[in-house]
Amino acid sequence: MAFGLVGALSGYLVLFGPLVLVPVVLSAGGCSELTAGAVLTALPAGFASAATGCCPAP
Repeated sequence: MAFGLVGALSGYLVLFGPLVLVPVVLSAGGCSELTAGAVLTALPAGFASAATGCCPAP
């Protein structure tokens, strides 16, 4: 059961961690809130392209 909880927590952090980290890191680096929001909006497209590109059909 512990392995399942650790796996679920890891998946949660990988998927939802960037929602917090991206705006904080970009704003601290001097980017505007508009730029941070645009990057954050593009993240699902990046996840989708990575998911479909990692295992091409034979």
